[in-house]
Amino acid sequence: MASGFGKIVVGTYVEIKRSDGRIHQAMVTSLNEDNESVTVEWIENGDTKGKEVNYQLFPLVAACAQFFYCNE
Repeated sequence: MASGFGKIVVGTYVEIKRSDGRIHQAMVTSLNEDNESVTVEWIENGDTKGKEVNYQLFPLVAACAQFFYCNE
């Protein structure tokens, strides 16, 4: 288990803010220590979508496990 990710573990639900301003839940599917990123997935219009987010860009996420900002 990755220890540098604070409260975030695989299976944690976080809210992500999309580039168009929409906010919705996504599930953490992997913690990537090698490149300090978190992979999240969500369902959109019946399709599974995903995004790898650089964890270092979001210092508050470790404390509150709420928001990731996804630029598409």
